[in-house]
Amino acid sequence: MTVIVTPDLTDIDDAESISNWTSAEDSPALNTAVFREGSNCISIQLSEEAGHFYRTSLGGLDLRNTRIYVWLRAGITIDSKANGGIRVVIGDGTNIIGYFTGGEEEPGFQVGAWTCQMLDTANLPTAFATIAGSEGSLDLSSIAEVGGGFNVPGKAVGNVDNVFIDISRFGNGLVITGGTSSAPGLFTEIIAEDEDQANAFGIIRELENRVYGVQGSLTFGATGSANTFFKDEDAVLIFENHVHASGSAVTPFEMRVYGGTGTTHFELGLPVGTGDNETGRNAIIVRNANITHNPISFIADTPHAEDLLLYGTNFVGVRNLGLPESMVFSPHPGNGQNHRLSGVTFDRCGQVDTGQVVTRQTVFQSTFQTTGTIGYGASSLLWSDIIDVEECSFLANQLQNLLGVGVSGSHGIEHPDPGSFTYVGLTFSTNDFDIEFSAPTGSLTISATQGSDPGTSQITRGGVSVTINNNITLTLTDLQSGSEVRVYNDVAGEAGSEIAGIESSGVTFPIVYNFAGMDIPVIIVILHIDFLIQRLFIDLGATDASLPIFQAADRVYDNP
Repeated sequence: MTVIVTPDLTDIDDAESISNWTSAEDSPALNTAVFREGSNCISIQLSEEAGHFYRTSLGGLDLRNTRIYVWLRAGITIDSKANGGIRVVIGDGTNIIGYFTGGEEEPGFQVGAWTCQMLDTANLPTAFATIAGSEGSLDLSSIAEVGGGFNVPGKAVGNVDNVFIDISRFGNGLVITGGTSSAPGLFTEIIAEDEDQANAFGIIRELENRVYGVQGSLTFGATGSANTFFKDEDAVLIFENHVHASGSAVTPFEMRVYGGTGTTHFELGLPVGTGDNETGRNAIIVRNANITHNPISFIADTPHAEDLLLYGTNFVGVRNLGLPESMVFSPHPGNGQNHRLSGVTFDRCGQVDTGQVVTRQTVFQSTFQTTGTIGYGASSLLWSDIIDVEECSFLANQLQNLLGVGVSGSHGIEHPDPGSFTYVGLTFSTNDFDIEFSAPTGSLTISATQGSDPGTSQITRGGVSVTINNNITLTLTDLQSGSEVRVYNDVAGEAGSEIAGIESSGVTFPIVYNFAGMDIPVIIVILHIDFLIQRLFIDLGATDASLPIFQAADRVYDNP
């Protein structure tokens, strides 16, 4: 075991003593035979009833906008979640409420026979049982009681206790340090630490082979002098859905890469290829089980993490509700330029700020965020003057992927500042708008190079104009020297305005045009005194191309 796992959690009660425990249904007992953490737990018996047991006299804990974790176990069939099969109890001394968090069909974060119920105090369930006082008067800033409860529809057998509660905590999640280049940290090691009886953190578990469930934040690296070397591949990380109400004001989960005075190396997947063609394989997938209401962010903007290397990583639904940027990478010179995003996919995520991180062969698709400029959809990528994003794709960033009503469209790239910028190998397809210009004033000019093909833009905050310069060349080859070439817009099969031409050509002629996202239908007319007139009906496309010309001799023409 090379990783060091430190809980970013505060113990409420470890259930190692019966002191200050109470229940209206039975007398709580100290149970030494069944426990999840330590060597004891608290138990009662329930029979054809709903009941609760909880620790009192906690001294007024401030549990606003945090997550509470309570380990519970039932040795008898319980009711459904809708009927309050499993409950987490909190109270302020006067108002005591049992919130419905699980049931027989939805046991939650289960490890063996135990389940770690998570209660987000920023998004409390709308279904609950009132034990005392009223739910509306509950003061989350001064919590005196914490515990659990069950609804048991069946009859108990004998006088044996059948429901159990063990350690309870509140806080964020886990901090992971340790590991070396020869023995890097792994997700399996984090899980082993979490599941250990001495810890029982209740943050990460294995759902099946190489598939892990998470119900808290994970921080890799620390603010102090600890060194961190974490490297893993071929796994799925699912942030589980424990949103018990319909709203979105929930405490966000975070994946964070941090560096202090020690060194931090964080690497997922394996690289394939080199340079601008580098992509990845053996990927890690990071998934949100409730994209609509479960906020997740990935933050790696610290100036002190030496290496952040993501190869082929697939982020699905990583979006921090209410904030425009859900994924932030290092903007710092030096270390940011040493980080890499290669072959990464951001699918239905919030906006990504890549900072100075070298980003190649990456896909930004189906952005799922409504916190762009008011009245407009958001953009998948935030552009800046330090950005290093090339050879990437922006796909299907569309309004239909958003939650907003009356929002006019979403975008591939947001430009918050006026100026002139160059796209290198950036391709766009089926976005509502390829570019968002969100500066309050000024103009934006984009030079599209090396196959870049932005075509549409939207001004969302008062800017003056957007100009896309995407010069593409179609080269006519094998011309007869001295040919006259004229290129016209094709207007319903007739020649419209002339867009290019030459009186007397050489053996080649370049047709240079600005590609604005859609093929341009044209008519090319080629004339030569000794050859038949040619009329070609073609579409000018998004990439440089060549077109060989064959001019047939005019056998009828006599030039004395």
